[in-house]
Amino acid sequence: MKILHLEDDPNDQELVSVLLQAECPECEIVTAGNRTEFLARLEAGGIDVVLSDYTMPGFEGLDALALTRTHAPDIPFVFFSGSIGEDQAIAAVRAGAVDYVIKDRYRRLPTALRRVVLDARERRRLREVERSLRTAQARYQRFIEQARDAIFSLSADGIITTLNPAFETITGWPRNDWIGQHFIRLIDPNDHERARKRFAEILAGDDPGVFLLRLRTVHGAADVEFTVSRGQAPDGTFELVGIGRDITETRQLQEQFLRAQRMENLGLLAAGIAHDFNNILTPMLMVTQLLRDQSTPEGRRLLDTLEQSAARGAALVKQILSFVQGGGDELRVVQLKHVARDIVTMIEETFPRHIRFDHSVPSDLWPVRANVTQIHQVLLNLCVNARDAMPRGGSLTLRLENRRLDPAAAERTPGARPGAFLLLEIADTGTGIAPEVLPHIWEPFFTTKEAGRGTGLGLSTVRGIVARHEGFCAVASTPGQGTTFSLYLPAEPAADTDVRAATAETLPPASGERVLVVDDEPQVRSLVQTVLHRHGYRVVTAANGAEARRWLDDPVFTRDLRVIITDMMMPLLGGREIVALVRARLPHVRVLVMSGLTSGAEGGEELGDAFLLKPFRHDLLLQEVHRLLHGAAP
Repeated sequence: MKILHLEDDPNDQELVSVLLQAECPECEIVTAGNRTEFLARLEAGGIDVVLSDYTMPGFEGLDALALTRTHAPDIPFVFFSGSIGEDQAIAAVRAGAVDYVIKDRYRRLPTALRRVVLDARERRRLREVERSLRTAQARYQRFIEQARDAIFSLSADGIITTLNPAFETITGWPRNDWIGQHFIRLIDPNDHERARKRFAEILAGDDPGVFLLRLRTVHGAADVEFTVSRGQAPDGTFELVGIGRDITETRQLQEQFLRAQRMENLGLLAAGIAHDFNNILTPMLMVTQLLRDQSTPEGRRLLDTLEQSAARGAALVKQILSFVQGGGDELRVVQLKHVARDIVTMIEETFPRHIRFDHSVPSDLWPVRANVTQIHQVLLNLCVNARDAMPRGGSLTLRLENRRLDPAAAERTPGARPGAFLLLEIADTGTGIAPEVLPHIWEPFFTTKEAGRGTGLGLSTVRGIVARHEGFCAVASTPGQGTTFSLYLPAEPAADTDVRAATAETLPPASGERVLVVDDEPQVRSLVQTVLHRHGYRVVTAANGAEARRWLDDPVFTRDLRVIITDMMMPLLGGREIVALVRARLPHVRVLVMSGLTSGAEGGEELGDAFLLKPFRHDLLLQEVHRLLHGAAP
């Protein structure tokens, strides 16, 4: 230890040095005989203890003690004097001295110095420990205060004792209002029994792991994942300490993913059903045409009804496939009046009769650059929402119109801009939307419907689709009176989207060209053969790809083969393989691909020289075969 000895008498300095060196050879002594020397030695640092005389000329020991307390408060101060009395010693201790030794008892000095130095070091160590604990506690408190998860503690009887700020973020309630409340008041009533059981298990010493509870919030409820353990409260009793993580959004994402998977599976199922259903409808359409020339006027009227029903069924299948499979992200200039009329037909056929439906879809609507499937889904979703808002009936209106917005009109609508727009408006006379709910309807995952209701296309997605089309949305609602959604899509008044179908003209009879028809559906295969045979073609049929391959392996047969008409989905050997075989070995043979699925689902349109989507009319079949053999129809 390093000792600073304050003594004005050199003899006493020497005596103390000899005494301490004899008893404490490891110590180092520096001396000071006046105030200036003492302060210099003290400020130089490295001192472990100050040893001072009590009475000195011009500089008292108490003055030295005061300087030590000011400049080095952690250094212990010991008086060594022959003139200090009991009252003076008490005053010195009160002033901050840790000990005093009478010169008559000088042998106690080494022991006293060792003790005070060790005590001082222990006090410094304890202060460092306390400082570290305070730092750790402050860091821990910052962690708790800044954590995104709710951190809490409960007494053994379930009373909430602490809550961090994340509790307010999750629930929307001030945390101070819940300190002292029983935790069960926060739990959704449906989870009360499970919550009590879990917390009782933890108090009993069991570890239930992570468990999920529904927590009541200002806006309803939240799914919270809890991790809780048993600890000891300051009073020695058991307490529960835990973390609650809000996984509402995660669960909603999982549900959306599962819904997407169900939609994907539904798409596969719908594709298979559509293929079979279109194979059923194809003979109906073809037979009605074949029988029309042989029927009476009354029979032709019945055949017209049958043909219209078959065409209506085909359109419905196509619509279902379009909805389930989607249409990609490509935007092209289209007329949405056709989409709107599809929606009108679906509503008239499927919505409850106690809902009155009005619609306005003019023929002179401006074209827009849009994805038809996405706009179809948006309109369907809003109409379904309107239907659900009128459980006891009401009025639903679908209206499309051309609308030009000048700067003044655009300023009145949030997010609007001047220009030419196609307005899509869906209005209902239902329950309306509460004012406090209206600002949240565009938020992701927000819904007021029960699980399993609706199309699964949230309003946030509706607005996202409209935004991708560079449009904007507006909504007006009055509780108890109804809601109106207005969608504005940029219009292109000068664009021309009319695709005029060529009028079917009478085709000249065939000249006996050979055609191979491949289809696993006997009715379709037989009717295609009949239609082509009546028109003058030589027709050979195959029930599947393997049977067709045997025909294609016959050089005599393929010498004058001109056209192959093949289905895409067949057992043993599919249409894709048949087309590949023909391309490799018979480049002179033209291929007409037909399918009950859309071309995009199978690539049939890209594979063949022409594509027919089932069901089709027999005159369209004859036109396509004639075009493949002779170019465009005359």
